[in-house]
Amino acid sequence: MTTCILLAGGNGTRTGIDCPKQFLEIQGKPIFSYGLETLEHVDEVDVIIIVVLETWEVYVRDWVEKLGLKKPRYIVRGGKSRQHSIYNGLIKAREFMADEDIVMVHDAARPLLNPDVVRRTIAMAHKKGSAIPVIKENDALYMSTDDHYVEKTLSKTGLYRGQTPVCIRFGVYYGLHVSAQDEDLTKATGSCTLLFQNNIKVAMVEGDVKTYKITTKKDVDMFNGYLNLIHENLHVYENHRVKERE
Repeated sequence: MTTCILLAGGNGTRTGIDCPKQFLEIQGKPIFSYGLETLEHVDEVDVIIIVVLETWEVYVRDWVEKLGLKKPRYIVRGGKSRQHSIYNGLIKAREFMADEDIVMVHDAARPLLNPDVVRRTIAMAHKKGSAIPVIKENDALYMSTDDHYVEKTLSKTGLYRGQTPVCIRFGVYYGLHVSAQDEDLTKATGSCTLLFQNNIKVAMVEGDVKTYKITTKKDVDMFNGYLNLIHENLHVYENHRVKERE
């Protein structure tokens, strides 16, 4: 069994909009729903647990019903930090998951989810115990301590940008959260932090540059533009098919 914990509990204030970014409606649907619809059609994913702010529970439930999604079976409340929210999802998952099953953690603010990346990451987690999709860093990297002037160039050798979904064997991940101190959960900066702290290796799989995290207004505009491009290509394709039939 594979269960996805979809993290939709953040405030998302950096976009400069009035609601959390994951609930911003783009072309008629909230951002969080795009990833949900992709996961709905990935056979390797069995159950989805959505972790959400209390004030948005009804909104999320209504959209799940409106879209006719079957895999999102549970909605749980978010915690005071990202890792606390993950833990809340894991507590619900403990009710029906076995230790050898795979749990996925995915950001609701990454709507352009690649099904093949999901499948590869799940398969790698089954093989190695844990896996994360990454993108090799190709751009030049610089360091600045004052955010105004470049001080030095950093080597990009061996550097990768992490993405989600992170996939981990459930028993190991749940156990790490049970034994962690509250401070450890509060300070964790990513889904794999507890694994790194306990010297657990995380295998890498090739990610997809389109699965970027929506953080700023510019990211929202990029997402909207990408959807427009898809719709335009579909329109061109349909017109071509009509001409062929004629």
